Amino acid sequence: MSRTAVHDDYDATVGLWPRGTVAQLAYGLCKITVDLASGRRVQAEPLRHDVWDPRTVARLAPGSDHWFDKPATDVFVVGDAIAPHAVPELAVGVRVGTRELGLRVIGRRVATRRDDRIAFSEPEPFERMPLSWAHAYGGCDPRVDVSVGPAAHAALGAGTYARNPEGKGYVVLPIERELELPNLEAPEQPLTPANLVVGDPRRWFAQPLPRCFAPVPAIAFPRSLWFGLDAWHRAPDDARLPEVALGMLPAGFRNTTLPPARARQEAAPGLVFDALAPGTPIVVAGMDPQGRSIALTVPPAPTLALELEGQVQRPSPRLTTVALRPNEGRATFTWAITTTELPRGFVVGVHRAIPLALQVDGGTKVAWRPTSDQGAPSP
Repeated sequence: MSRTAVHDDYDATVGLWPRGTVAQLAYGLCKITVDLASGRRVQAEPLRHDVWDPRTVARLAPGSDHWFDKPATDVFVVGDAIAPHAVPELAVGVRVGTRELGLRVIGRRVATRRDDRIAFSEPEPFERMPLSWAHAYGGCDPRVDVSVGPAAHAALGAGTYARNPEGKGYVVLPIERELELPNLEAPEQPLTPANLVVGDPRRWFAQPLPRCFAPVPAIAFPRSLWFGLDAWHRAPDDARLPEVALGMLPAGFRNTTLPPARARQEAAPGLVFDALAPGTPIVVAGMDPQGRSIALTVPPAPTLALELEGQVQRPSPRLTTVALRPNEGRATFTWAITTTELPRGFVVGVHRAIPLALQVDGGTKVAWRPTSDQGAPSP
């Protein structure tokens, strides 16, 4: 379903939550678009993928601007790695403030088995490579026995690499034919002939972590846990699991109530930030045809206010999402404000008119519209 920005300089929306009962919270969202060459605002890109609208197809598809209650800031890098000329391998990197993540981008290559030994072919030269989870380590070995289970908690099949079901290169049993290998890897955790074959499907969690800078699907572990879905073979919930050792999950997480709002965080590991202040530098390398790095800074937040029945509230804006699209020469920044101080009870779907509006930079008010606020995905 298409959407048009409400203003040339920004898109914005306002709403109440939860739906179908007395609202406990009012929120506003504002998104601006910045040109990467000049750093200036340009024609606003519409808010993407309204998870609250029942007309939205695949409502939990990753990359939504409408998660108003994210406790932290997501950073996405979307697009293709680009080399100035055909190369077998390319380094892509993103630096946000003082934090830096690298990505090894590799041309097409396959694994073959010869006399019980595994060999990787030399990567083929390429000029462009999509930075998508489909090109990262992961996938499924359909040969794995599924006679045991599935358990009610299982999100996917027994032979699936839970961290990235969309990827390629994951294999449990000895390979019998050519196996296409991933094009994206974390430089510090390469896939090798020695660690290619898992052997035991219960050991999926000990395999290399996939790396990609795109939004993470809801079905991918560990984000899937917030939606009540675990891996077919449950990984340990202690420091043997890298997600626990790295602080992405608390120890004993299966016996802990996970904060519901964390389900809204869609950024890849390492690209979720407690906060990003205005002026924070961001640099992306490996996505420009001339080989140049792309640099920008986090812009100041717009001035936002909620007006409800004539009462104006000005909560501090929280930067929820930064989406970098270097191939398109632009970046978008989305802020949210929320308040629980409502003058009276409102029920979305019952009250046909609710006097709620969002003020942006002291300009035109964005009024509440019921069609954009009814319905809610889980959780």
